[in-house]
Amino acid sequence: MSNQTATQNQNPPPVRPKGVPDIANEMLEIALAKRRNTKPAGFRASEIGFPCLRYLCYTQTHWKQRAAPSSGLQGIFATGGDIETIAYRNLSKIAEKYPEFTVARQQETLSDPESGIVGHTDGVVMVENEAVAILEVKSVGYRYNSLHDVESLHSWSIAEKWLYQCQIYMHMSNMHMSNMPMSKLEWTALLLINKLNHYDTKVIWIPYNEKQANYLRNNAIAAKKYLEKNEEPEKINDITYCKGCPFEHVCLPEIQASASANITSPDVLDAWERQKELAKASLEHARVKRIVDKAVKDALPACGEPQYKQPETVTIGEDTLHFEGAKRTIQPTAGGTTFYWRRVKKES
Repeated sequence: MSNQTATQNQNPPPVRPKGVPDIANEMLEIALAKRRNTKPAGFRASEIGFPCLRYLCYTQTHWKQRAAPSSGLQGIFATGGDIETIAYRNLSKIAEKYPEFTVARQQETLSDPESGIVGHTDGVVMVENEAVAILEVKSVGYRYNSLHDVESLHSWSIAEKWLYQCQIYMHMSNMHMSNMPMSKLEWTALLLINKLNHYDTKVIWIPYNEKQANYLRNNAIAAKKYLEKNEEPEKINDITYCKGCPFEHVCLPEIQASASANITSPDVLDAWERQKELAKASLEHARVKRIVDKAVKDALPACGEPQYKQPETVTIGEDTLHFEGAKRTIQPTAGGTTFYWRRVKKES
C-alpha cells in the first residue's frame, strides 16, 4: 500500500461541507441543555398519582441521585415545552376574536402545605373575568386519536397521570391554597395537541372528582409523614413500576429477574402498545364485518341459474354495493356446480 493510499484511509473525506457544524447533534445539545436536576419544592402534582410512596419520598431526599432522562426522552420533554408555547400564542389569537374569553394566570404556583403538593397550572380559563376552569396543555404522538374522553385517559398510564394532576389542581384551587386564591372550579380543560399537526387539537373536559382528589392528597400526606419521621416507606417490589424508575439504583427493589430479556426502550414500548391497539381494532373489524356480511347475504335473492350473470345492488346507508352472479364448479367428476353473488367495483 502506498503512503498516499494510507493517508487517504486515515483521513476519510468529510461528510458535510467544511465549516458546517453537526446540525443534528447540536439540535440534541439544545434539548439536553434544558435538563435540570434540582430539589422540588414539594411533591409534584404531575407525579402524585404514582403508587409508590418511597418514590415520592425519594424525590425529596435523594433528588441528587435521580437518574437523568435519556437524550431521546429529554428531547420529547423539550418538544412538549415548545408546543406549549405555540398553544399560548394561538390561545391569545382566539382571545382577540372572543373578547369575553381569555387564559390568565399562566404558570401560577399552587401549593398545599399540609400535603406538601406543589404544581404550576398552564393557565386558568376566564370568561368575563371569572375563572371557570383550569387549563392543562399536553402534546400527544400516535396515541392522539385514542384519547377522546375522561375514560380513555385510563387506557394509557401517562395520560392517567394527567388526569390525577388535573384533579389535584382543581382540589388545591378549591381549597384556596394558592397564593392567588381562585373561585371554586369544577372543570379542567385538558387541551391535547397532535405532535404531527399543532393545529389539530381537542379539549377533554375533566369534571372535579372530590373523592379521587382526596385519595391522591392523602397519598401525599402519608409520604410526608414518613419524611417527618425520617423513615422510608416499604418497597413495593413491583417490576411494573420499579423497572426503569429513576431511583431504582438507589432503592434496589427486590424484583424477580425474568428468564427472558426485559425491553425498556420507550420507542419499543410505544410500538408494543400500538400493536395491541391494532390487534383490538382487527378483532373489532372482523366482528362488524360478520354482521354486515350476513345482512347483505339476507338482502340478496337466491343466486341460481336464472340469475346467473344478472347484476344486483344492495344499499347500506349512503353506499351502494354492486354484485353479479358467478358460478363455481365443485367435484368436477360429479358435475357439481354452485352459484353465488360476487361483489364487483362499479366504475364511476
